[in-house]
Amino acid sequence: MHRPLLILLLLLAMGLLGAQAFSPWQNFRHSSVNSSSQVHLRWDNVDELVPQPEFWYRLGANGWQQGVSTTLSGGTYEAVPGYSWGQKLRYRLRTELSYEGVQMAFMHAAWMDDNSFPPDINKLAFIGHDPAGDSLMIDEPMLDLGDTWMGISNDRIHSVIANQSGNFPTMNSFTSYNLYLTAIANPEALADSVVYAMVYCANIPSVVSPGLYKLGVDESLTPTFARIGNIQSNVSGGKLFMSCDMNDLIGDDSFGAWPNFSNALAFSSFTMRLNLDLSTMTPEVLIGDYSFPGMIFFDDLIYQAAGNMPPVVSDIQYLELGQMSWRYQDADGDFPLICRLEIDDGEVLEMQADGYDYQAGVTYSTQIPVHATGATLYVSDNGIGIQKHVVFITDNQDYLAAPRLECILPNPIRMTQAPAVYFKGLQRLPLQVDIYNLRGQKIYSRQFDNLYSEEQQLMLAGFNAASGMYLFRAVNGSNTILHKFSIIR
Repeated sequence: MHRPLLILLLLLAMGLLGAQAFSPWQNFRHSSVNSSSQVHLRWDNVDELVPQPEFWYRLGANGWQQGVSTTLSGGTYEAVPGYSWGQKLRYRLRTELSYEGVQMAFMHAAWMDDNSFPPDINKLAFIGHDPAGDSLMIDEPMLDLGDTWMGISNDRIHSVIANQSGNFPTMNSFTSYNLYLTAIANPEALADSVVYAMVYCANIPSVVSPGLYKLGVDESLTPTFARIGNIQSNVSGGKLFMSCDMNDLIGDDSFGAWPNFSNALAFSSFTMRLNLDLSTMTPEVLIGDYSFPGMIFFDDLIYQAAGNMPPVVSDIQYLELGQMSWRYQDADGDFPLICRLEIDDGEVLEMQADGYDYQAGVTYSTQIPVHATGATLYVSDNGIGIQKHVVFITDNQDYLAAPRLECILPNPIRMTQAPAVYFKGLQRLPLQVDIYNLRGQKIYSRQFDNLYSEEQQLMLAGFNAASGMYLFRAVNGSNTILHKFSIIR
């Protein structure tokens, strides 16, 4: 039995290897509760090719329900579920992507508050649908898989499988058995060629019994098959429920670091037919079906607040030649639902923040036109209590207007070579380019001297970074520009 089972599961894991360390969404953030008893939740898509995700949420002990997400600008999405003070609001996303021709779900896990077994199906996350009739054993509906679900608590991983028969017999005769498995792989530990599986089956002495198994290969490329823990199992409502102890899984020496970089595991379910030769006790394994696979991200996205503390706006500065900046800090971590700078002629200016940690504080900045003599800053984390800060600009006329600095930065950047950035409005002064990760760490810095034109294309030689979101900052004389961008490998 070992070799065909191992090969199948390793093929699954290797097929998902290209998806490691790639989360389609980043920079999750929330407002405070607005006048309609709703909270604004926002996130950024890493790549414009990622489809708009499904948005799911649940309040307190209720089951999951699907909400609506809308597209804002620049790859930012928003969902606005209802909320009452004190509730625990959990939310998650799901989409489907294709890698090497294999369609799979990219999704957040459904976090549960306890280890109840079998769990309520409405508190689990749907992974995907496998169509009827695609089993390699078309006359065996119990081996033809349908929908699959998963859930996670602090202690246990849950898997739920549906098939076309609504029952899950494990024994056909004394020599023929059915096996039902959920495979789990750490995509960042596949160098060890190890996959894990929850196995539901009959107890076949010296062959296999229900449990959590590790499958791999040794140095001589001989398949290994080791039972490392117990599982809970139950057939109810035409579905097979299985659960294993998370510590049995992550405690194994071959599992790799957990949480891993992407905080994700690969899931897929399988069925098999085992025929046993009683004279030799040699098993023959036939593959039945495999389910819609999923890359599951284990971020537990929660919003919970008992009330609202207004944000603090401080350190408003107007600098020479028109740059204005100010500091925003919110004790509840709310982003500013209203963030508008309006100059005296009514023009509204775009502002860029240098990060997303609103609790620690972020700095907003923009460029003020030279003709402006005053501006008003409007800020609110809930759209109800709006702070108004009036700024008097008295120094503009003493300085000549600098050209407006602009740049065209590829987004996303695919790191096949050093990226090129096209600048307009350059002054013949040094140009300083810095790139930061989302922790605020500077990962690239370069100064360009001897600029010969207001418009130039410059290569960021030596820049190299992993997939993710980054902040690009360029300073030329008195002009500063900030851009968010993503890298896809």
